[in-house]
Amino acid sequence: MEKTLDVTRIRARVAELLAEYRIPSAAIGILHGGQTTGFAVGVRSVLTHDPATSGTIYQCGSVSKTWTALAFMQLVDEGKVALDEPVRTYLPDFRVADPDVSARVTPRHLLNHTHGIEEDYGDPGEGDDVYERMVRNTAGARQVHPLGHTHGYSAALGYAILARIMEVIDGGRWDDIMKNRLFDPLGLISTSSRREHVDQDRAATGHLIRSLEEGAVLSPLSHLPRSFGPGGNVNTTASELLTMAYVFLHEGKAPNGTTIVSPRHHPRDDAVAGSHT
Repeated sequence: MEKTLDVTRIRARVAELLAEYRIPSAAIGILHGGQTTGFAVGVRSVLTHDPATSGTIYQCGSVSKTWTALAFMQLVDEGKVALDEPVRTYLPDFRVADPDVSARVTPRHLLNHTHGIEEDYGDPGEGDDVYERMVRNTAGARQVHPLGHTHGYSAALGYAILARIMEVIDGGRWDDIMKNRLFDPLGLISTSSRREHVDQDRAATGHLIRSLEEGAVLSPLSHLPRSFGPGGNVNTTASELLTMAYVFLHEGKAPNGTTIVSPRHHPRDDAVAGSHT
């Protein structure tokens, strides 16, 4: 017999942990037995004290990489890109400081953080050509470790290169690709990749906790730069994040029955996407 979730007990424990570690809020989503349960504890901002709800929108940080990987795997599914082809197959002018890496690095290296390229891409700005500029600015980027030698987490660059490949292949901007390939087909109405598209009346404010004595203070940055988009800038709710998780747990199918990616090109099997914040 399947055990019933004790949401009241979970909520109480979350509240205890938030108070202990001075964390302003948490939105919890639980996908259990095919059903989604959600609740929130705390406040969206320590200044306004507006309560967090299950509909509060959070910038989900590096979990954004999982969204980008899923959309990229659709291109693999369609035969438009191959994981083990050189990046130069799709971006002929791509280069970094090491000529061998320039010629041999592949999308798989970028997806699973084994490319070893230093996060050296200058200031690409906030324009629509941000990922094109990032790729162009990597010409002098050195190797932190040899290609494929080990895992070295890439906060922004690896997934920005993937985003540029997606733009070249799909003929549009990464933000639009994500909306057209994932957000809309999944039926998501609160998920976006640009801060200006977020309903500010529902958005959580970023906070820093420098010490338990001081508690939470507002972050000096309201959001990450656009260069972090494919690796950090997806904004969503806990329940809509679980809609994406559902795809991973059900062989590429969304809760609404839409096939997002085929089981044979499921990201879980083909590449490891970064997912920590």
